[in-house]
Amino acid sequence: VLTQLIIYARRFGATSQNIITFDWHLTHQQLASQTGLARESVTKEVKKLQNKGLVGYSGKKLFIYDFPKLEEECFSYLNKKLPLDNPKEL
Repeated sequence: VLTQLIIYARRFGATSQNIITFDWHLTHQQLASQTGLARESVTKEVKKLQNKGLVGYSGKKLFIYDFPKLEEECFSYLNKKLPLDNPKEL
């Protein structure tokens, strides 16, 4: 979900006052289809991002409030999952 939001933000996002918005209604079902996750899983992940203040909704429009922190969240998660310090472990 994080990676897909980053891709969408870089390709389609419009920035105003350091907040990224999209010109269309991005649904949890669309994110689920793009990521191969269940919609319920996407909803849980988006809720976590909302609780951290990284994303939010106004009506049906998604806003990314802190893009650098969203990227940091994504890459810190990947670093925990992938032992890149020692490639032999892969």
